[in-house]
Amino acid sequence: MLVNTMTDSEVYIEVVKDYQAIQHSIDRIVKDYDKKRRKNKIDKKKSYSQSHSFKSKLKNNWTLVLNKSLSSNSYKGLDSIAWTVYTYYFSKIGLRVLKIPASNEGLIVYNGHLFNRYNTRMSLGLNEPLEKVKHFFTNNPTQMGKAREGKDGVLYTMTKVKNGLLLGDVQMNGEWAVYKTFITNEMMHKEQDDTIRTFIDSFKKELSEDINKEDFDKEEFIYKSDVVLGVSPASDK
Repeated sequence: MLVNTMTDSEVYIEVVKDYQAIQHSIDRIVKDYDKKRRKNKIDKKKSYSQSHSFKSKLKNNWTLVLNKSLSSNSYKGLDSIAWTVYTYYFSKIGLRVLKIPASNEGLIVYNGHLFNRYNTRMSLGLNEPLEKVKHFFTNNPTQMGKAREGKDGVLYTMTKVKNGLLLGDVQMNGEWAVYKTFITNEMMHKEQDDTIRTFIDSFKKELSEDINKEDFDKEEFIYKSDVVLGVSPASDK
């Protein structure tokens, strides 16, 4: 169980171990989502975002957010489902949300302050901390970013999501990407906007090359397509 007396290394080990242990729960919830869509005859064009919170055997609180994948024009079943899962705890510096990246390498950490900024700058008016978190991941299911070394030798992260930009740094010898604050798309300055657009264009080029590879991985291609569609400016889609 995640507690505020843990070191960063202990938190990392706990989350990775628990994430592996909840895979059966994730599979079950994904299948239940598919059954619910079919039973309720949800419009195949609709995203139909749903969230499911549960406690693991290690007594950690997890939330799974599901929706129709952005790259699927029409819902066709399990292959059309996109999801993200996160856990949280209250550390010595307050709320921290933790997520395993798609690469399964390292840990993504979101400080509570980020969600407060998200709530304020998006004018949401939410009061409960976990409602802010759920709203963020429901509306920003994908992210794409990069790290750049500053003059002080610190690796600073700049990551695009649908509603804006996450800013933070790399910690724990490169194992943690820690996001500390949020700015809206309108608040981005030109250098940030140019950097993100260049990064997205590079990712799109990589996608066009992937589809012609002999060892083409359909599942990875769908995931990457979702990422691009989820973070690209509306005019670029």
